[in-house]
Amino acid sequence: MAIQQLMLGAGGAAEDYGSGSSSDPYTSAYASMLAGFGSGNTYVKIKGTTRHVYVDNNDHGGAWILVTKAKNNSTCHHGTGGSGGDGSPISQSGGCHSYSDSFINDISTDTSMPHPYAGTNTNCRWKAYVYNKGIWIFGFNTGGFVSDGQADGSGWDQINPSYANSYSVDLSGNFGSRGFGDHHNNGSYFAYNRHNSNTGFAHDNMTNSDGHFWIRH
Repeated sequence: MAIQQLMLGAGGAAEDYGSGSSSDPYTSAYASMLAGFGSGNTYVKIKGTTRHVYVDNNDHGGAWILVTKAKNNSTCHHGTGGSGGDGSPISQSGGCHSYSDSFINDISTDTSMPHPYAGTNTNCRWKAYVYNKGIWIFGFNTGGFVSDGQADGSGWDQINPSYANSYSVDLSGNFGSRGFGDHHNNGSYFAYNRHNSNTGFAHDNMTNSDGHFWIRH
């Protein structure tokens, strides 16, 4: 029998955050943090379905689910269907693995959870680490994520520093569309995709994706 995490909520009533097992998943990534879980693979309920994911509760306020790992010099393609499947956790130290767009959007728009993120910096909804630049990028978008859309500053790729919680944006160099980083024209874009109208993650003479991408839940 799973040991349930029962704690007192703001109103003094006991709240069940779950225990992180497959039979008793955490009710959200934030609930896992409230229950004392650190970082690692665990089970979280997302839109009513139990999912096995990697959660980071140790950095940047916690409650992060790893949804993409792009590996330098890889040839795997990250399109709308993802690469590596939605059924297992993504490893930070592993090779390419991306969840599908539908799963990424389920995580970012999940309003069914009883314990949504309510920590510090609540407007910050996603983060990305850019290995080739050694920086973090943060943003506030939820829903409507399209991995193979054009990186033109019209959607999730837009991270103008004036937006809430966006910072560490390097606009000084022309790196083309090098995975997680600025766009070819040095605009304030989060280039999740490839150059111009070419779509998805890949490694070729137009792109070199290397980083990881997280959604707060």
